[in-house]
Amino acid sequence: LDWNLMKRSENCVHAKMIHIEFENDYLKFTFEKEKGKQHGDMHGPWHCFANPKKPHICLVLAFARYIFAFPECLQEGKELFPGTAVYGRYSSRMLQLFYELREDLASMGINYKELGTHSARKGVGSMVASGSTVGPPIVALCLRAGWKLGGVKEKYLFRQDAGDLGVGRRATCLDVQTKEFGISPPYFDYSDLDESGKLAAMYKLDCWLKERIPKVDLIPPNSWNLAVQCFASICYHYGYLSTTLDMECPLRFASVFRGVPLEFQDRATVAYPWNATSSTPTFNGIPPHILHIAKLEELEQKIV
Repeated sequence: LDWNLMKRSENCVHAKMIHIEFENDYLKFTFEKEKGKQHGDMHGPWHCFANPKKPHICLVLAFARYIFAFPECLQEGKELFPGTAVYGRYSSRMLQLFYELREDLASMGINYKELGTHSARKGVGSMVASGSTVGPPIVALCLRAGWKLGGVKEKYLFRQDAGDLGVGRRATCLDVQTKEFGISPPYFDYSDLDESGKLAAMYKLDCWLKERIPKVDLIPPNSWNLAVQCFASICYHYGYLSTTLDMECPLRFASVFRGVPLEFQDRATVAYPWNATSSTPTFNGIPPHILHIAKLEELEQKIV
């Protein structure tokens, strides 16, 4: 969350489920308060995307793993990270990690003592701004990171969703130089079924999930939709998770993860603009040059 949202750690650790929903092909976050926005006015929304090509750093998959390991956070009014010292735990564990990697960091000329919770935000800002000659709108980047524009710019330059969508997709670490940058998140594809078959398949999945998540009646509709969309990531990466998760990982003991039907796994897929179906989520945050490459790919496939 720190990396993908480009926010201060305090915003992430105090997030509630009411701040989060899944819409189209992205996770959408809206925070009530941020530094510089202290009067309760809603700030955002900020858009975060999946990176199915690199599941080890995919925010949507990490989010899915977390909410199904601790499904009580889905209930209305619950904090995403409950506890009284969440920021302290996060900070201390991060510092412990840096200490364990101190020799590797030193070989790169980095003093581990100079790193902290601020490092992710600074790092992703640099990557998004300078990782390619095709950069996102600098206004969208600064506003997302909470950096002041100053003077006249703050009066006349405001955020719009298009700019933030572009920044959010770049923050996933997808390669903006390749056509695969336009990948969708994992989703359940029902395009081979007629309308009645699609409804029946969706109902079956819905019932299967509800049987395995406690106190499902306390989960509001937007959080339930989020859970269903995140479950698609679990199904799509099921083989990867089964082989790479630590044997003591809480997700392994979650009823949602045990015995996921093969039919759900088979329906979980990803798509690109050139092979999208009627079930594919609407693509967002894709720059024009990727759309042009996608058109060429679609044309090439038709010729072949």
